[in-house]
Order: sequence, then C-alpha cells, then structure tokens
Amino acid sequence: MHVLILFSTTRTDDFRNLEIGLGQSNISLQGMPFSQHWKLGDAAETLAQLKKCTHYLFLVSREDLQNPLFLFSCGYCLALAERSFIWDPDNLGFPDSWKEALPVTMALDELLVVLSTEKTRWQNALVRMEAKELLVDRGFDVTPTALAETVEKGEVSSVELFLKAGFDVNSSNRKGVTLLGLAIRFNHLNVVRMLLSWGADINLKSRDRDNTPLMDAAAEGHLEMLQELIRLGADLAGQSRNGQNALVLAIGKGADAVCRILLDAGADPFMDDKLGMSALKYAQMFGRKDIVGRIAELYPDKA
Repeated sequence: MHVLILFSTTRTDDFRNLEIGLGQSNISLQGMPFSQHWKLGDAAETLAQLKKCTHYLFLVSREDLQNPLFLFSCGYCLALAERSFIWDPDNLGFPDSWKEALPVTMALDELLVVLSTEKTRWQNALVRMEAKELLVDRGFDVTPTALAETVEKGEVSSVELFLKAGFDVNSSNRKGVTLLGLAIRFNHLNVVRMLLSWGADINLKSRDRDNTPLMDAAAEGHLEMLQELIRLGADLAGQSRNGQNALVLAIGKGADAVCRILLDAGADPFMDDKLGMSALKYAQMFGRKDIVGRIAELYPDKA
C-alpha cells in the first residue's frame, strides 16, 4: 500500500502530522502539493504519478476546491472509490455525492484507523489475487467444486492456495460434505491438519449423513485422525441422522482401537440410536467381548 497525499500548500502542517502518523503505522506515502499553475497540458505527467500509487488521500483547503489539479485528480480517483479518501479537518461541507464516492474523515486519529484498516484489507486482497493466479498457473478452475476435488486428492499446497484465495474453509461439496469431512473420508491427515489450522469448524456436520468430523473418522477407522480431533476438543456426543454416535460407528467398522480411545475419552456407550440400540448393545450383539469388557471396567455400576 502506497498512499499519495494531494494537499493544499496551506495544509503543510497537517500533511506533516499525517506523515508522522502513517509512518508509525508503516504505511508508505508521498506528497503532491496542489500547484496553482497546473494546466491540462500537465495531465500526462500527473497521471503517470497517480498510477505509481495504490491509494489516494486529499487534504484540501476551501480555496483549492476549484483547483484544476484537485478536480483532475478527483476525476481519476472516482473510479477507485474504495482506495481514495478525503481528510476534512475544517468540515468544508463536501456534498453527499462526494462522500459516497470518496469517504470523508474529519478527525486525524479516526483517519489513521481507517487507513490502517484499509492496509490490512489491501494486503489480504493482494494475497487472494496472487493465490488465484497461482491456481490458474497450476491448471485449476478457481471454483468451490475444484476446491472440494483438490481436498479429495489430498493436494495440501493447492488446498491452501484455495483458502488464501478467499474460499471458505467450512464450505461443502455438492453433496453437503464439508471439506474437513472429505479430507477425513479420503484419509488425508495432512489436509485435515491444515484445514484445522485455518479454523475449520471441528464439529460442523456434513449434510449427507449428519456426521461430524469425529464421527467420520470413527466410521472410517482412522485412528490418528480421531486422536487429533479428540486432542483438539471435538464433541464426543454428536449423533448422525440415524442417531448413532462415533462410538457406535466405530463398533460397526470393527475398529476396536478406535473404540477404546473413544471410551477412554468419555464417549457415551449407553446413548441409544433411533433403533433403541446403544454402543454397549451393539458390542454385545456382535460379540465384541473386549469392548464390552472395557465398558464394564469404566462403568461397573451400569454395564
């Protein structure tokens, strides 16, 4: 972000104060005082200077509101409204149409906050733009469908580029499976870790089965993923569309190691599904003696 400050010569002191404030915010700038001798023949040179900057700030005195350089520069900046600002400490009374196109701020401290916020927005926008360009260079369509397919393939660096490009880490594919759910179902632990580091909702259910990520990991028997999710505080009590919790799903998978980890973490072996069956009942029905025995050890008064 590089700010061009176009200012009246009578506002030199205000310009210096602004220069100090922006310097403290690590915002680069340069000044362009309004020349009283500017003419249309100077337009090409002025335009070249304007194009070197990313943002524009006008600091104007009343006597310069009709200055040709001010009017020419404003005309250029009207097309860049989100990157152009007016500092008006004297409340010159800019019309509402101006304020809509070029946001007007009166207090210096408020202006510095506005510009610092804009710096963050601008930097994020540049990151998104660069990421999109890299995705295109890699041959990707920059679409949610392409993101979901990339998660399924386990391409960690490309998935991260999609996130840097501004895609929602909690989005789903067309079937309603979350990105985290896809990464788990396709057994891509590194993608799981990366999505979680980007703030993926650890308990967000996929709409196809109403499974949470933990439940998907249990259903697939993915031990290491399950341990990671438990360590990060995943909800153990979630139930699928059929009312089955992660422990029931693990029993159905025949994943005894997963069952033991869930039990030791506090998963409820007595929670009934929509058939009135609990993890304990399923373990007994399937002859899973080790699991039944572990439940009895943990709950001697219930099992």
